[in-house]
Parts: sequence; C-alpha cells; structure tokens
Amino acid sequence: MKQTLDLGTGRLEFEGGSDTRVFLLLGHPVAHTASPKLHAAALHAAGMDAVYRAFDVEPSRLAPTMQAIRAAASAGRVAGINVTVPHKLAVLLEVDDLDPVARLAGAVNTIVPAASRAGVKFCGANTDAGGLRSALADLGAKLAGTRLLILGTGGMARAAVATALADGAAEIRVAGRDLEAAQEMLDEIASRWLHRLPHLACVAFDAAASCLPRTDVLVQATTLGLGPADPQPVALQAAPASLVVLDAVYAAAGTPFVRDAQARGLRAADGRGLLVHQGAAAFALWTGLPAPLEIMQRAFGI
Repeated sequence: MKQTLDLGTGRLEFEGGSDTRVFLLLGHPVAHTASPKLHAAALHAAGMDAVYRAFDVEPSRLAPTMQAIRAAASAGRVAGINVTVPHKLAVLLEVDDLDPVARLAGAVNTIVPAASRAGVKFCGANTDAGGLRSALADLGAKLAGTRLLILGTGGMARAAVATALADGAAEIRVAGRDLEAAQEMLDEIASRWLHRLPHLACVAFDAAASCLPRTDVLVQATTLGLGPADPQPVALQAAPASLVVLDAVYAAAGTPFVRDAQARGLRAADGRGLLVHQGAAAFALWTGLPAPLEIMQRAFGI
C-alpha cells in the first residue's frame, strides 16, 4: 500500500502500512547515496516494518523540513534521521541535545528521536567518528601516535579531528581552501578538548602535498570525487610508502584518488567501508539492536 509522509517542503511516498516506521537521510544532493540500500538490508534482516528513504533538502529549507519531521516523529512515524552534506553543521540548531562526540566535533550526522513531555526530543549524534576509526582499522591503521593530514573543513573533517584527538594522534594538520576558516574550525574543536593537545596546524589546500612526506594517515574529507570532472584532491608523488589513505567519497570501482594511491602501492580505501560502519552505528542507536554488519557489507558489495 502506498503511504505519503508530509515533510513540510515536500512529500515522501513509500510502500507500507499505517504502522510502517520511516528512517530518513537528509542531504543535498542525495541521488548518489547508497545508504537506502544498506539500511533496507539491515531493516529486513531485523524483521522490522520500516523503510529508509533519502530526501533532498536545499539548505534554505532545512529548518521547516526539520519542523515537519519533528511532528512526524512525535506521531511515531519517523524513527530516525541521518544527515549528510551540506547539513551536518546547520542541523545543530534543530536538535535538543548532543552526544559527547557530536559536541566535540560540532557536527551531527545521526538524529535519534526519543519520547519526551513535549512530544519528542532529538538527540544529535556523530557516528562518522567511529565509522572512520573502523574504516582505518580495516586498512590495518590506527590514529594513536600518528601524524594525520585531513583535507577539508566540513562535517567529515570535524569528525576526523575529534577522532584523532580521542585516539591520541601525535599531529593533526588540516588543509582547507579558506585557511582562516580551517584555523577557526581547528581552534573551536581544540577548545572543547579537555586533555593534552597534540601538535595542531593548518595549511592552504594547494600546499597539502608538501605535508605528505611527514604524514602517516591521510583522510580525504572533501566532496572532490563526487563529480566525474573533479580534480584529484592532492598529488601523491611525495607520499611515503607507508602512507594510509582513506577517501570519504565512494564509488563502485573505487574513486580515482584511491585508484591512484593503490597504483603507487599505498594502503587505501574509498568511503564504502566508512559508510557501512557509520550506518551500522546509526542503526544500533535507532533500534537498540546490534547492526547486521556483514549483511550491510554484502548489500554494498564489499
């Protein structure tokens, strides 16, 4: 049976009954995302009467969309929300509480609705951080004691900085197109870290290659690679043989950046593993159930 959910700035249609719960991904754009495939497999494996749908929300429409979603969550219809580019920072204004990782990073990618006297409370979480940690572990890498270079200053870059601080990285460098904005982001997160800080620095994006000889782990946290004509985020000629590369962007055959890294003999992976691990963590938060990780991996072909 076809159902319709009014999300304020648009209507979402899906197959289900009156008790079917809806999980949402909000972003702009979202047509490329594999998240619905992963979560459909997980929800089916859990035997849940639920669907997961991506909903494209332009930045100017985020607030009214979230207002409609809150009403739908209060009515028991919406059971969980994922947030992706470009809303991971803006959605901070739409949640009622933050988990410690989201608070440190200053970015949210998962929202967990909980019943409250006001109808529903939205808790903002950040599963990108744990997903990144697990994706690096799949490559045989960890952040403790390492020299980390992060490309970008958005939500994923913030999660990478937070993870590196929590895991005890020796050095964190951020390469951003706007050097002042990159420094402000790094200073903001560092100000919330109550423990010893490692060496922190920012570099201009076009100077990132000069940092590679003294880098152990490179996290590509920009959207470069989503478009077929996008340039490589950074040239890898100066990369040491020990460099580990994690690209947050993903593609069926791997991103050009990852293929270049692998051709040079580097340990490298695109964002498929990261997507699965952060999605599994979100599933567990929403449902209270252990995520069927292997089923989600198979659904994504990894």
